[in-house]
Amino acid sequence: MPLDPQRFSKLAIKATPTLHYNNLTVGGGNLCFTHGNEVHLVSESAVAKGGSADSTQAGIKDSTHIYQVKFVTVAGTTYLVLGTASGFQIWDNMGVNIVFNFNLPGGGKVQGQESRPSFVRGVTTVKTSAGAELVCVGSCAGPIYCFELSGLSFRHTATLTEHVEPITDLCSELSGKQGDSTSTNNKLVSTDESGKVIIWDAKSSSQLTRANVIEGDGEPCVATVVRGNRLVCAYASGLLCFFDLNTATKWMEICAHSRYLSALAIHPTRDLIATTSEDTTINVWTLPEVGQKAEVVLSAIWADSMICGVVFSGDGVAACAYDTNEIRLWS
Repeated sequence: MPLDPQRFSKLAIKATPTLHYNNLTVGGGNLCFTHGNEVHLVSESAVAKGGSADSTQAGIKDSTHIYQVKFVTVAGTTYLVLGTASGFQIWDNMGVNIVFNFNLPGGGKVQGQESRPSFVRGVTTVKTSAGAELVCVGSCAGPIYCFELSGLSFRHTATLTEHVEPITDLCSELSGKQGDSTSTNNKLVSTDESGKVIIWDAKSSSQLTRANVIEGDGEPCVATVVRGNRLVCAYASGLLCFFDLNTATKWMEICAHSRYLSALAIHPTRDLIATTSEDTTINVWTLPEVGQKAEVVLSAIWADSMICGVVFSGDGVAACAYDTNEIRLWS
């Protein structure tokens, strides 16, 4: 049944989200976004009820700028991962206790491009063929760093160096299903600012090999999701492209938005995806099988907003916007 674009709740929040794409994540019963060098969490139930800023909890503050936050689930435990200007951190799901810290080698600088900002961006988990669950993070220089849970902390197991442009997003089916370990898909997908997409076979914690490449045309691929043999990539141009994960063949292209596409999310249990853009719209689409067409389930307008994050939350879809003191939930 289609969602009603006129039926939504809104929760006032104390801080406004930073204008970074994919600046909203969900996990452990909370929504989370960044504000400069701060992390803010708010409960899903509070968003569903709507109300005042009293429901918002201030979270972590970092000494550097925070580029991304992402909830991940490893071995049944939910963590909050921060990508910062210096590296990345793994915290418990409430952002109270830090579990692991990793600084970018050489400060994240690229030789000959010292003026390029240093950052970690792109966070996902992936299940290997050997059964290990890895946390993978991307960097401004292109390398992707992979980590395996070891006791109460994590250890570095592999570095992937096929990208030469800054990573924009990482995904896998395991991450899209919010840690559902029954997933048997062992593919990791990485994207960068040139639009290049690489599909990796995660064979073990130390062996991830390139399976396919989708060459970019210079337009950043800002987000991507995987479900089964279906790969969906969202581009800054507003295009949404559907690929066969096994062959890297594009089978559908949709002009989803009229301006910069700023976020993409996949429902953890249903074949639905959500997109949003700086054109003030939020769309929810069916995720069809290869060769079929997608249908619109929701098309809502958030007037005069620069939407920068979208997630599925409960029975609805939630979004946040830059310089706007509220989170909205369509249900």
